[in-house]
Amino acid sequence: MDTDVSSFLAIISSSEDDWREWLPLPAEIYKEYDGLLPRAFRLTTIDGEEYEATMGLKNGQLSLIEGWENFMDSESIEYGFHLEFYRHSLFDFEIEIMDENGCEREPIGSFTLDMKRTHVERARLFIPMQFWRDHIEGDYADTSVAYLFIGKRKYELEVVEGHGKKLLQRGEARSFMDDNEIVENCSYKFCLVPGELIRFKVYASFLVD
Repeated sequence: MDTDVSSFLAIISSSEDDWREWLPLPAEIYKEYDGLLPRAFRLTTIDGEEYEATMGLKNGQLSLIEGWENFMDSESIEYGFHLEFYRHSLFDFEIEIMDENGCEREPIGSFTLDMKRTHVERARLFIPMQFWRDHIEGDYADTSVAYLFIGKRKYELEVVEGHGKKLLQRGEARSFMDDNEIVENCSYKFCLVPGELIRFKVYASFLVD
């Protein structure tokens, strides 16, 4: 890239609906795209969700246009949110989503699982039913799949009902266990993050004496 503008911050500061449909980009990077537009580009959240949109000119400004509205809706972006963009290449951006205070978005809710031998051996986790009723049931169009994010890794698991619980299994469940060296008697916190899909950020949980 010709400039040192490798990252920039966009604050959704307008109360109008235009920001849902398109987002202007810094004028400092315009010359890098002269003659290359319109062009599809990839936008990846720090959680690993990928979106495709179009970069082009809107009202004479370099902007993110077609596909941007889908990103805004899917990620439940609201007025006042801060969006930190990191340019990996001309048409490959990573984005971090922060709330109106400039902080990482608070999870909708969370629960902690103490890993038992059967969890590890069968590569099977579960969502507590009370948590399911309070935070998931009736709020998601597709409840057959859940995504787990731990560090930079992303895993897709099936959601099935069994033994009076909502189980997370199959799919990439075994990879989730093995890649992260999950063993019996360790604990992990599952934080449900906003969006159209069931997505959990997963963190190792431990007590410090």
